[in-house]
Amino acid sequence: LLDALLENTNRHGFGNEEIQNPQIKISTSYTTVNKVECIQISVANNGVSFPEGFTLEQYIREGEFGGKSGHTGRGGFHVYQITKRHKGYLALNSNSNWNVNFDIMIPVEYYNECETKKFKVYGKEYM
Repeated sequence: LLDALLENTNRHGFGNEEIQNPQIKISTSYTTVNKVECIQISVANNGVSFPEGFTLEQYIREGEFGGKSGHTGRGGFHVYQITKRHKGYLALNSNSNWNVNFDIMIPVEYYNECETKKFKVYGKEYM
């Protein structure tokens, strides 16, 4: 998920323009959405903004381009599909000091010890 967002930022936010001091901010928090406890991942950048009036619906539509730097028109679609696979929510936040700001909310799921077999074990840590 972060890989897709960061690739889009690099390609479209920073790729075709001279951005002074390009920055990406990633933060996490705990929130509730529709009475569901979620981890919120916020990803913001100071790159090129989306065009005026560009909506979340346009961002997640396969084949939609968000500006002059169009590539395949699938970046936002991929981000949405990954978020949806995790039963999450995606928001394009325009109330920010950053040019582009996404909020991704992924529901928190609790696993008891008998369910740990769902996790792949790498070394001694659960992933």
